[in-house]
This record gives sequence, structure tokens and C-alpha cells, in this order.
Amino acid sequence: MTRVMRLTLLAPDIVEAILDGTQGPEVALGRLLEGFPVEWEGQRQRMSLATEN
Repeated sequence: MTRVMRLTLLAPDIVEAILDGTQGPEVALGRLLEGFPVEWEGQRQRMSLATEN
């Protein structure tokens, strides 16, 4: 239960990519359940979704 609840901490743009089906193969359920940074920028970097400013 705790592992699934942690998914609610995903950055909004990552959730949107998952719902749209535009996420890359690096954003897989198995990888997400292993754990990920709480900070959104850290999530983007780990999942190769870093935004360019």
C-alpha cells in the first residue's frame, strides 16, 4: 500500500505524460515502485524528463 501511495508524489507533468501515454520507457511501474526522489526536479532528471529553461 505504501509503495502505491507514494505514486501520489509524482510531479504533475510526469503524471500527465503517463495519462497521455507519452512517457518514455524509463517511466515504468516497476521502476516507479523501486522509489524515486520526492523533489519534482529530481524526478524529472531521474526519468529523463528534465525541462529546458
